[in-house]
Amino acid sequence: MSDEPQTFISEKSYLVADCGQTLTKLALFEVVSGSYRLIAHTSTITTAGEPWLDVRIGIQNGIRHLSEITGRQFLDDRGELIRPFNRNGSGVDYFTTVVSCAPRLRTLLAGLFKHVSLSQAQHVMLTNYTDVIDVFSLSDTRKKGEQISAIVQNRPDLILITGGTNDGARDRLLELVDTVAVGVEETDSDWRPTVIFAGNEGVHEDVETRFDSANELRLTSNLQPDLGQEKLDDAIELVNEMYRVLKINQLPGIREVNDWSPSPATSTANAFSNIVNFIAKSKEQRIMAVDLGSGSLSMVYASPDEKRTAVNPNIGLGRPLTDLLGTVSTQDINRWLPSSIDEQEIVDFIYQKALHPQTVATLEKEILLEQAISRELIREGLHEALGVWGLSKRKQQTPQVDSIIIRGSIFSHAPRFGPAVLTVLDSLQPSGIFSISVDKYDILPALGKLASIDPLVVVQSLENGMLPHLAWVIAPTGSGKPGQKVMTITVESGTPKLPDVEVEYGTIELLPLPKGKPAKVTIKPARRFDIGAGPGRSHTLTIYGGLFGLVIDARGRPLTRPQKENEQHSQMRQWLRDVGG
Repeated sequence: MSDEPQTFISEKSYLVADCGQTLTKLALFEVVSGSYRLIAHTSTITTAGEPWLDVRIGIQNGIRHLSEITGRQFLDDRGELIRPFNRNGSGVDYFTTVVSCAPRLRTLLAGLFKHVSLSQAQHVMLTNYTDVIDVFSLSDTRKKGEQISAIVQNRPDLILITGGTNDGARDRLLELVDTVAVGVEETDSDWRPTVIFAGNEGVHEDVETRFDSANELRLTSNLQPDLGQEKLDDAIELVNEMYRVLKINQLPGIREVNDWSPSPATSTANAFSNIVNFIAKSKEQRIMAVDLGSGSLSMVYASPDEKRTAVNPNIGLGRPLTDLLGTVSTQDINRWLPSSIDEQEIVDFIYQKALHPQTVATLEKEILLEQAISRELIREGLHEALGVWGLSKRKQQTPQVDSIIIRGSIFSHAPRFGPAVLTVLDSLQPSGIFSISVDKYDILPALGKLASIDPLVVVQSLENGMLPHLAWVIAPTGSGKPGQKVMTITVESGTPKLPDVEVEYGTIELLPLPKGKPAKVTIKPARRFDIGAGPGRSHTLTIYGGLFGLVIDARGRPLTRPQKENEQHSQMRQWLRDVGG
């Protein structure tokens, strides 16, 4: 072998760091054989908190690991990133960062009506890592002085004011603005919140007179310019900017990291939402995406025409777990297990997981318990998201989609695909015909960040298998009795032809499909069951085999569970057997 350094030919090389609450993940993308691919990825402990207090250390550690993997040099002797990419293989052309380890944006909402302007404001705040600490409205029974005191005592980072259509409500809205203005004036000059006004645009000049030049006032588009019309994007963009300025940019070491990049660090939730929206538009699909991390739960619904995001920093498989038992009982968790676990053992597991979220469950009991907990976390997040989005009139009913994307170690590190798929079906309870894909390499936020920088990297990386297809699912709506025929499935995938499959109510069927191979599937539902084409109406489509196969979920929507604990465990054992778990 020659001792001369290998020459690398690349259009551009991209390195993205994803700094999470627990782990910092790095992904390197370059051109191979004329197409962008994921070259290497790794993870290391995030170092934003004690004892390091320097987010750059974790990124540098990850980059050094990438050097060990690739045999290439990315850092110089001073620990600085080598830029641009050299023909001897050292360095990268472009570096950027996404962050979810920064503190939450403490926010106060002020609006006229709870179910109109404040609901829209809540939707805006759900797009990032925020914590709504107080709400002012016309139904607030507190006196003006008490509201002013609330601003001073709560010390919000951000106040979002909204209400009234354009040229609509004026006097009551300005009264609300006056209260906020006085409260801001009374706060410590070193800790004055940023105020975003996203209400009636006809009072912009009046609003400006309420705040002196020393205060941060941002005027943006009205969230509801006309009755029945929403315009949230401008406010969402401002909130994302405020999170970056007030929280991300205050992380220790982030300034040095930003010096490596022409693009400043942004939130992981925003990047995840962007990539889901990118895929929905490029594939012209309706997509539901779930990112269950250690510090938060992000849910995104996207179609070619709209995008809705719900980020819940109070739900996660790390620190937020300590609050889980305030809303979920151990009985709720136990019902998703194949056999009963002692209440104290569940509590101990939750607190240990909260203290050590980086640990990976290896024992069968722990894996099943973590999946049971995840079901309740996702169900809770879904309930909140649907309430704000207004997409489904049925409680806990996911809107019909073409694809579900899942992300998080609970899915990507699952030792078997069956229980992971079952976790998704039990928690979201989706219906219709859809595929499930998994972010196996933990790179979706990285791709979301790159989507606005170089879309070609995203398109070609996805085409090269960076979002593995896990399974196809057929889940009809309708109710019946155990043993009742729900549908007949015909699968044609080469020769010999497979026999028809008759599916009974209350069961899960798993049909293996060759990975990557096409199969023509014809579904003939019984009269009272609907797969999305209408009750009793047949449908034929071509699907491609994934990592798992074709799942027919004929358990009905919503899922019905036995009341007796032993029957619940027996049911779970059967479901796990059905999916090969």
